[in-house]
Amino acid sequence: MRRPSRVERDDGPVRGFEARAGVFQQGLVEELRRRGVEDQRILQAFATIPRHQFVDRFWLAGLAAPASGPDGGGERIVDEDAGDDVLALVYAPDVALLTAPPHAATSSVSAPYLIAGMLGELDLVPGVRVLEIGAGSGYHAALLAALVGDPRLITTVDIDADLVSQTRARLARLDLAAITVVAGDGDAGIPGGSFDRIVVTCGCADISPAWRAQLDERGVLLTPLVHGSAHPRVRLIKRDGHLAGTYVGYSGFVSMHGTQANKSPWGTRPPTPTDSTPTSHGLPGHLAAALAPPEITRPEWNPAEWALGFYVALRDRRAAATAGLADGNSFARIERGKLVVSGTGSDKLAQELVALTEDWHDAATPGLDRYTTSFTPEPVDTPALHDAPSPHGPWVIRRLCSNQLIELDGEPH
Repeated sequence: MRRPSRVERDDGPVRGFEARAGVFQQGLVEELRRRGVEDQRILQAFATIPRHQFVDRFWLAGLAAPASGPDGGGERIVDEDAGDDVLALVYAPDVALLTAPPHAATSSVSAPYLIAGMLGELDLVPGVRVLEIGAGSGYHAALLAALVGDPRLITTVDIDADLVSQTRARLARLDLAAITVVAGDGDAGIPGGSFDRIVVTCGCADISPAWRAQLDERGVLLTPLVHGSAHPRVRLIKRDGHLAGTYVGYSGFVSMHGTQANKSPWGTRPPTPTDSTPTSHGLPGHLAAALAPPEITRPEWNPAEWALGFYVALRDRRAAATAGLADGNSFARIERGKLVVSGTGSDKLAQELVALTEDWHDAATPGLDRYTTSFTPEPVDTPALHDAPSPHGPWVIRRLCSNQLIELDGEPH
């Protein structure tokens, strides 16, 4: 444990670093409660496990990063001299902390509000054995240990051997050395292992056969699974060796390395920027109304656009960004209720995107909660995604080593 420094404050008495961090930690717990986290055990875990002990330095990326260069405004150091501005970021409910610069990030500490949701989705009870794919800094594993009541029940694996060494040291400092931290490709899981829960904390391309084998009957597998340009979370239950379940939330994660790296069935990225200036166009009134963000949402987060993006990715291999299509240097996307296009040939792409949006609207604008899914490791005699782009499904996505069936308004099999 680091020795607290004594920092002079204008608004009160001298307080040590750990005391200041504790105030922000308690503030996070209260904010999670305010946002609807009701499970007292989850709240207690966040109150018990200090996030700042798992981050020595971090960078910001995406919406949380200031527009000041590729490193998101620069490196922040978490030590005894860290100011309240740094601690406020460490304990912000919606901020993920990259542990390497954004242009080279291979690991992050996920946003607490997202972690709280995933902990609830895992249905953790005392005594269950948990395998985590993607050890990261160890923060998530520590929270898991707090919820199952025994650190010996937690195993976490990461492909980065140096990161594994650092994670072991952090856990040991907090008397959590009994958590098993393994260096290896998470796609293989833990050969010979047997677990009641498996949770993946990186964006993966497929459900590994090893995870299926190592998950006990009626166990829960929770993973962010690549879908277009995002990683929506899928919660699967194993029954008679068969994995089936539902989508439970939107998310974005650092992509998995190793066997599953760069194996997305989509693989589309926004086109290389050109000299073409993006142009914005209105949508038909009924589509604009369906995509209008609710007043309570943050400007950068429009649930309807994410729902449309999921549907577009079901229908078209060129899905890109939240709700868009990319083809060569052409790019068309729906953004804040407008159709934005850029690049040569984008008019045709825009027409195709509007047609897909019409189909989504005709299906009553489905969100994640209206889809069910199942996985089979053997090839199935069914046209794959984009071979038969039905407006209402079902759809089969051929992944790395399994076939995923997605149904609209179906029942989990």
